[in-house]
Amino acid sequence: MRSFLAKFFTIAALAVLLVIAGFMVRDVVADRIANRNVARQSIADSLANSQTLAGPLAVIRYTEHYTDTTRDKDGRLVDNGNRSESHVMTVLPDTLQLDGSLTNDPHYRGIFHINAYLLEGSLAGSLRLPALAELPRNRQDASISVEGVQLVVAISDPRGLRRVELKVNDAPTTLEPGTQLAGLGNGVNARIADAASLPGKPMRFALALELGGTENFSMIPLAHNTVANLRSEWPLCAGEVCGDGQGL
Repeated sequence: MRSFLAKFFTIAALAVLLVIAGFMVRDVVADRIANRNVARQSIADSLANSQTLAGPLAVIRYTEHYTDTTRDKDGRLVDNGNRSESHVMTVLPDTLQLDGSLTNDPHYRGIFHINAYLLEGSLAGSLRLPALAELPRNRQDASISVEGVQLVVAISDPRGLRRVELKVNDAPTTLEPGTQLAGLGNGVNARIADAASLPGKPMRFALALELGGTENFSMIPLAHNTVANLRSEWPLCAGEVCGDGQGL
């Protein structure tokens, strides 16, 4: 009987010790995961977060002009005033091609190895701006004046931009920060010269950029025909995206 009780208490004590050890290991693992997340966020704060590209796309700002005639119940003219309404139209590209390479850019915080990346590539494509008669309006008898045409590229975290250059119809074009569109958020934009003459004409663009980021890289396929060719080193893992040296 005493031998049985001794074995029982010994096994029970071992089970309690194993449970305690399991909780301790779980706490250590949870602590390591939390510290790794802190290290990852520290790298992202100093470099850039995950990156998502959208565009280039064209934005047309124009004004509709018309005469609004108001008569009373007897048909007498009460008001004959000139009216105007502002409009913004977004034009998506017909073709868009991304070519480039993703280079592994490792960073360290203490014992933690955090992968970042550098995208070196180009976005090239074309679009056709609608003619004046194709621009949406509220009055069919209205006249249209175009105030401005912009090319816009949305970049989720522009802190990662190391270089960005734009050519429109083979001519270098100055870029400015921001998209000036609430729905797109961060990015860059370029005002295209001689906006009044652009409606109805095709436009070619080529954007060269170097963009750093962490975790993930994404591209939104806005064009009617979108192609992405990305080459990578081996081994390369940026977040959950890994390459085999042939492309992504």
